Amino acid sequence: MVKKSLITKIVFVNVLMANSLVACSVLDTPLSFQESELESIQLSDGFRLELQTIPWAAREFRQYQDQDGNKAFATYRQGGKLLATGFSDEKLTKELAFSEALRLCHAYAKVEIGCNIEHFEASLEEPIDLSLYPPEVIGFPDVTHFDYYQKQRGHKAIAGNASGILGGIASTELMAQKKAINQCRRNTHFSAPDCYIIASE
Repeated sequence: MVKKSLITKIVFVNVLMANSLVACSVLDTPLSFQESELESIQLSDGFRLELQTIPWAAREFRQYQDQDGNKAFATYRQGGKLLATGFSDEKLTKELAFSEALRLCHAYAKVEIGCNIEHFEASLEEPIDLSLYPPEVIGFPDVTHFDYYQKQRGHKAIAGNASGILGGIASTELMAQKKAINQCRRNTHFSAPDCYIIASE
């Protein structure tokens, strides 16, 4: 019985760690794009040129390409110069992908407005009925987390914020809430530092 409980907790933690909030920061590494790599991608002429001449922007976009849809890539410029990017992946809808990419871009740029969507790619997964979930469930990994939470017996809690959800299981409801909040604080993104309880029993 103890072993089964331990396995359940380990699985739950592993599921939580798979949550993908992916965003970009300014990194000073690799290779710019070649024109041939961008031929089949619908991009503005300006951004296409930036991907060929700005290594950190190319790195960000390559990371974005490796993610699954629904995903969106946003950019921020000042005086015509690219200063920041942000991207989202595995979101439940196009609107959520846009919203998250813009939110992250604004966070990296340290502005409230000014980012624009450069690219979007739709998910191949079946649509999810959003009415079945709280508003913090914004991505397919969040659906997995919340479904797992609902199946668990005993005292439990699930915490999150604008960037998604996390949860915890414990011997009392109060302990479960504390555990969920602590997990959320450890794993949340700097752009969404506040954590709160979404549900508990």
